[in-house]
Amino acid sequence: MDLKLPKTGYDRTKKNERIQQAITMIETVKSKFSLPYDSLANQVGLSYRTLMQWKQRLANGKNAVEKHGPKKARPLNLGELKKKIRDLDHGPKRSHGTGELHGAYAGSISRRELNELVRNLPCQLAATESCLGH
Repeated sequence: MDLKLPKTGYDRTKKNERIQQAITMIETVKSKFSLPYDSLANQVGLSYRTLMQWKQRLANGKNAVEKHGPKKARPLNLGELKKKIRDLDHGPKRSHGTGELHGAYAGSISRRELNELVRNLPCQLAATESCLGH
Protein backbone atom coordinates (compact mmCIF):
# COMPACT_ATOMS: atom_id res chain seq x y z
CA MET A 1 0.00 0.00 0.00
CA ASP A 2 1.55 3.30 -1.11
CA LEU A 3 1.03 6.02 1.50
CA LYS A 4 3.59 8.54 0.26
CA LEU A 5 2.37 11.92 -1.02
CA PRO A 6 3.24 12.92 -4.57
CA LYS A 7 4.88 16.36 -4.98
CA THR A 8 1.86 17.97 -6.68
CA GLY A 9 -1.76 17.32 -7.53
CA TYR A 10 -2.92 15.08 -4.70
CA ASP A 11 -6.08 14.98 -2.62
CA ARG A 12 -5.51 14.98 1.14
CA THR A 13 -8.99 13.55 1.71
CA LYS A 14 -8.16 10.43 -0.29
CA LYS A 15 -4.77 10.22 1.42
CA ASN A 16 -6.41 10.36 4.85
CA GLU A 17 -8.91 7.67 3.81
CA ARG A 18 -6.05 5.39 2.68
CA ILE A 19 -4.22 6.03 5.95
CA GLN A 20 -7.36 5.19 7.94
CA GLN A 21 -7.70 1.92 6.01
CA ALA A 22 -4.03 1.09 6.55
CA ILE A 23 -4.27 1.78 10.29
CA THR A 24 -7.37 -0.42 10.50
CA MET A 25 -5.56 -3.25 8.68
CA ILE A 26 -2.50 -2.85 10.91
CA GLU A 27 -4.66 -2.95 14.03
CA THR A 28 -6.42 -6.11 12.78
CA VAL A 29 -3.12 -7.85 12.06
CA LYS A 30 -1.69 -6.72 15.41
CA SER A 31 -4.61 -8.09 17.40
CA LYS A 32 -4.75 -11.33 15.39
CA PHE A 33 -1.04 -12.19 15.37
CA SER A 34 0.35 -10.13 18.30
CA LEU A 35 3.04 -8.57 16.14
CA PRO A 36 4.84 -5.40 17.29
CA TYR A 37 3.99 -2.06 15.66
CA ASP A 38 7.54 -1.47 14.45
CA SER A 39 7.57 -4.61 12.31
CA LEU A 40 4.05 -3.91 11.01
CA ALA A 41 5.02 -0.33 10.13
CA ASN A 42 8.13 -1.62 8.38
CA GLN A 43 6.03 -4.07 6.35
CA VAL A 44 3.91 -1.25 4.89
CA GLY A 45 6.91 1.03 4.33
CA LEU A 46 6.40 3.42 7.26
CA SER A 47 8.55 4.42 10.16
CA TYR A 48 7.32 3.47 13.62
CA ARG A 49 7.12 7.14 14.57
CA THR A 50 4.93 8.04 11.57
CA LEU A 51 2.56 5.18 12.32
CA MET A 52 2.25 6.25 15.96
CA GLN A 53 1.71 9.91 15.00
CA TRP A 54 -1.05 8.97 12.60
CA LYS A 55 -2.68 6.67 15.15
CA GLN A 56 -2.61 9.44 17.77
CA ARG A 57 -4.08 12.04 15.43
CA LEU A 58 -6.85 9.70 14.33
CA ALA A 59 -7.60 8.78 17.96
CA ASN A 60 -7.96 12.51 18.71
CA GLY A 61 -10.45 12.94 15.87
CA LYS A 62 -8.00 14.79 13.59
CA ASN A 63 -6.83 14.02 10.08
CA ALA A 64 -3.66 11.95 9.89
CA VAL A 65 -2.15 14.32 7.31
CA GLU A 66 -2.74 18.05 7.11
CA LYS A 67 -1.04 21.02 5.51
CA HIS A 68 2.44 21.60 6.91
CA GLY A 69 3.44 24.61 8.96
CA PRO A 70 1.75 26.91 11.43
CA LYS A 71 -1.69 28.27 10.66
CA LYS A 72 -1.68 31.90 9.58
CA ALA A 73 -3.50 34.20 12.01
CA ARG A 74 -3.89 37.57 10.30
CA PRO A 75 -6.66 38.11 7.74
CA LEU A 76 -5.53 38.30 4.13
CA ASN A 77 -6.67 41.01 1.72
CA LEU A 78 -6.40 38.89 -1.42
CA GLY A 79 -7.34 41.68 -3.83
CA GLU A 80 -4.55 43.91 -2.53
CA LEU A 81 -2.07 41.03 -2.61
CA LYS A 82 -2.97 40.13 -6.21
CA LYS A 83 -2.50 43.78 -7.23
CA LYS A 84 0.97 43.81 -5.66
CA ILE A 85 1.80 40.52 -7.41
CA ARG A 86 0.74 42.03 -10.75
CA ASP A 87 3.03 45.00 -10.04
CA LEU A 88 6.09 42.75 -9.54
CA ASP A 89 8.78 42.58 -12.21
CA HIS A 90 7.94 39.19 -13.73
CA GLY A 91 10.93 37.77 -15.55
CA PRO A 92 10.93 34.62 -17.69
CA LYS A 93 11.93 32.42 -14.73
CA ARG A 94 11.69 34.59 -11.62
CA SER A 95 9.57 37.40 -10.28
CA HIS A 96 11.69 40.01 -8.51
CA GLY A 97 10.37 41.30 -5.18
CA THR A 98 8.61 38.20 -3.87
CA GLY A 99 10.83 38.07 -0.77
CA GLU A 100 9.82 41.58 0.27
CA LEU A 101 6.20 40.80 -0.54
CA HIS A 102 6.32 37.70 1.66
CA GLY A 103 7.84 39.77 4.46
CA ALA A 104 4.85 42.12 4.32
CA TYR A 105 2.31 39.27 4.28
CA ALA A 106 4.14 36.62 6.35
CA GLY A 107 1.47 36.60 9.06
CA SER A 108 -1.29 35.94 6.54
CA ILE A 109 0.08 33.61 3.87
CA SER A 110 2.79 30.99 3.73
CA ARG A 111 5.75 31.37 1.39
CA ARG A 112 4.59 28.28 -0.51
CA GLU A 113 1.08 29.70 -1.06
CA LEU A 114 2.48 33.09 -2.07
CA ASN A 115 4.86 31.47 -4.57
CA GLU A 116 1.92 29.54 -6.02
CA LEU A 117 -0.02 32.79 -6.48
CA VAL A 118 3.01 34.50 -8.03
CA ARG A 119 3.48 31.56 -10.41
CA ASN A 120 -0.17 31.35 -11.47
CA LEU A 121 -1.41 34.97 -11.51
CA PRO A 122 0.55 36.19 -14.56
CA CYS A 123 -0.60 33.08 -16.43
CA GLN A 124 -4.21 33.73 -15.50
CA LEU A 125 -3.93 37.33 -16.63
CA ALA A 126 -2.08 36.70 -19.87
CA ALA A 127 -3.61 33.31 -20.74
CA THR A 128 -0.99 32.72 -23.41
CA GLU A 129 0.88 29.61 -24.46
CA SER A 130 4.12 31.02 -23.07
CA CYS A 131 2.68 30.70 -19.57
CA LEU A 132 1.79 27.02 -19.88
CA GLY A 133 5.36 25.93 -19.17
CA HIS A 134 5.77 28.42 -16.27
